[in-house]
Amino acid sequence: MVTDKDGYMHLIQYLTEHLGLFEGKEVVSVAGDTVMELFEELLSAQIIMLCGQNPSLTFAQRNTMIREIDAIDL
Repeated sequence: MVTDKDGYMHLIQYLTEHLGLFEGKEVVSVAGDTVMELFEELLSAQIIMLCGQNPSLTFAQRNTMIREIDAIDL
């Protein structure tokens, strides 16, 4: 499961260290995008980069990886 991996812990650590970005009552919109939309865009770019850096991954392995990432309840 993805939640057992170091990357998940690094993500939690990053979000914890930058908690100030998510605090406050004012709504900040960057070109109409929400924080979730920006996060999803960055995450998908990272997945594409990861697959590109590991061309030896099979189609099944890539699908498994994407399913694991999709299983994370944001």
